[in-house]
Amino acid sequence: MGAGAKPIWCLLLTIAGAQTALAQNCPPPPAGSGPPVLHLSETATIHVQPTLLVADLVASAESPVAVTAQRRVNDLMAQAASRVEKAAGVTVVFRDYATSFTDRSNGVAAHWTASQTLELRGKVADSLLPLVGQMQTLGLAIGNLGWQVPQDELDAAGRQARLKALSSLRQEAVAAATTLGLSVAAYQSIDLSGGPIPVVDRPRSMMAMAAMAPPITTADPQDVTATVTADVILASKLGSGTPTH
Repeated sequence: MGAGAKPIWCLLLTIAGAQTALAQNCPPPPAGSGPPVLHLSETATIHVQPTLLVADLVASAESPVAVTAQRRVNDLMAQAASRVEKAAGVTVVFRDYATSFTDRSNGVAAHWTASQTLELRGKVADSLLPLVGQMQTLGLAIGNLGWQVPQDELDAAGRQARLKALSSLRQEAVAAATTLGLSVAAYQSIDLSGGPIPVVDRPRSMMAMAAMAPPITTADPQDVTATVTADVILASKLGSGTPTH
């Protein structure tokens, strides 16, 4: 190959962002050398507005007798359940019942601790937040409070993010091929396993409030990100067949 020749291949297919000048007068690859291949990866992000408010409230009690501590927790949960029944659009899940024993130490008498978590879910803050305030009045403490994206909406956002990333990859492939004086012939080894990755705003940890006014929380936008990769087979614009753009 003469001193003025360019290949390997035309200096580049390893550089996806090559300048147009590098592709000028780029000859087609020699016969039998195999088609040039671009290895591309694109990431896309979809912004999602959370629509589900989730509150975790914890009832706990201590007593030298295990059954006494458990009875107190059960009574708190029964009162909480009666309040929830009257709230429209709020669902409740009773979780994580536990009993533990603490032996005497550092001047603290031996005692049993019982606790249970009550999870409230709803899409209308004006219905759920006042109920959380009522739970605090009963003696339950807020463990976590925050907005989430429901799973079906996360799945839909993941599909959108993958399609957006694929579209960006296709545009990048066509732009790179054009810059190199070639065309896109096919796509191989397309990998969608890099997403989606929801960047979820987890419920915030909160202390029990001295005042029993309802707590306040805002629904901040969240992101769902997906990454796709593919091998892009390039061909000469003068080659046989119809290149795929």
